Amino acid sequence: MTVDRRPSVAFPEQNSGKKYLYVLSGVNFLLMLASLGLTGMGIYGILEAEQLEQQLELLTDMPIEEVAVCICILGGLGSVACLAGFKGASTNNEKLRRFLLSLYLFVLFTVMLIQLCMCIFLIMYGTEEVLDDLVKNRWFEEGPEALERRIDYQDFFSCCGWESIYDSRASGYNTPCPFSDPDPCREATIDYLHSFFLPLAIFGLTLAGLELIAIIATVAVLQAKKKVFDDWDGF
Repeated sequence: MTVDRRPSVAFPEQNSGKKYLYVLSGVNFLLMLASLGLTGMGIYGILEAEQLEQQLELLTDMPIEEVAVCICILGGLGSVACLAGFKGASTNNEKLRRFLLSLYLFVLFTVMLIQLCMCIFLIMYGTEEVLDDLVKNRWFEEGPEALERRIDYQDFFSCCGWESIYDSRASGYNTPCPFSDPDPCREATIDYLHSFFLPLAIFGLTLAGLELIAIIATVAVLQAKKKVFDDWDGF
């Protein structure tokens, strides 16, 4: 009986791609926190939108609540994807790891693209042209109901007029201005929307950057594992 004394080929190491797993786990933890924070911001946006709709009839056509709901959904999807990423990064079952990380990669990439589109939308939304399309025509309607809408709007934002502080005092509108040195309501609305939308857009872009790092790390892990097993199959 002869014994084959040729050196055996080692089975693929479990540590292959381990440095990428460490990066993935660290970024994934940050993404989990950020996704939960995004969900919280979405809930705050829904509450804020409901308050606006109750107090300001002129802003009911603005999709603030729809945007906030979408933000909540994105935060929830990101959180679920992070759970899949955690499990995929920690398991020793290679088939399960590949499945979970592939799922994680797909969901994260989809969420990142939607976030980028939404961030661009939020940055571009609070402009004079958009507000004029949504509010201006209804602002300059005549009658007691239109007057009441203008008064509620001015009281909420502590502003007067629309394009200027005097344009609502003309005959036919007769909207009083109880404030001293106020801003025009269009400018006050833009400032309000920027105070809400701009930080959200910056947060979303930062989150998209983290998601891109996680995607790169996930691809590196999958490629490293595939290369090792391809090399093993070649023996």
